[in-house]
Amino acid sequence: MRRIRRNLRHGRKGFTLIELLVVIGIVAILVAILLPALVKARQSALSLKCMANLRQMAQALVMYQNDNHGPFIDYEPSHHLWMGALDHYLRSREAIKCPAASAGPAVTGVEVFGNAWTLWGPTQNLAQDSERYRLFGDYTSGYGFNGWFYKDNEAEWFHSLFVSHADDFWMSSSAVKPSSNVPVFADCVWLDSWPGTDDTPPNDLLDPARESLNDNGMRRFCIPRHQHGVNAAFLDGSVRHFRELGELWGLNWSKNFKPGTRYVAS
Repeated sequence: MRRIRRNLRHGRKGFTLIELLVVIGIVAILVAILLPALVKARQSALSLKCMANLRQMAQALVMYQNDNHGPFIDYEPSHHLWMGALDHYLRSREAIKCPAASAGPAVTGVEVFGNAWTLWGPTQNLAQDSERYRLFGDYTSGYGFNGWFYKDNEAEWFHSLFVSHADDFWMSSSAVKPSSNVPVFADCVWLDSWPGTDDTPPNDLLDPARESLNDNGMRRFCIPRHQHGVNAAFLDGSVRHFRELGELWGLNWSKNFKPGTRYVAS
């Protein structure tokens, strides 16, 4: 009896190597199963926060519209365009930063452009007396404004665009119908753009600006930031998520835009 008790008292402790390997294997399997779900949940949370930002921006534009007899913003670089116009209508500047994009901006030849994962804005290398810095001051954002809502103020570059595309600018609130299909803000690699019906998707969806810095059409909005898609805010204050980038061509961006469908490989 004493021998039996002694054996029990002094029995082996811990796991064998095989038992440890089994436990490690089970943990690895659980991680492999749960990790994609956790990543997707995080992406969904960031997308929802982004949509909340866009909703606040759309509401700020509505307040601006009530105070200025329309949703049309002067193309005034010295006043920092839409960022300056809406600043005091927003609770904070964090509202114009997409949470799914990190602080940047990306270096794409011109150091102020963003991409699918970085914000646009000034960098320390950008001289404060430069034309681009005067354009947006110290604002940093991951969203772009639908440029067809700008008003002409005879700024040299913009005035030529306004004259050559006068029929595309909204110019009148009564012309904006249906407002639920007219985007005002969306995920973007630059502060604004003027999408056209015949615009084509960029070859590099993650970094459209690297492909063409001067392309100021749909390509700036065509980025797979949120689970291969983008978020957009509309003139009626609504916000929608587009799982397919080709759906952007189905919106009424300008007065003469012809909505359709476009396949975009993601």
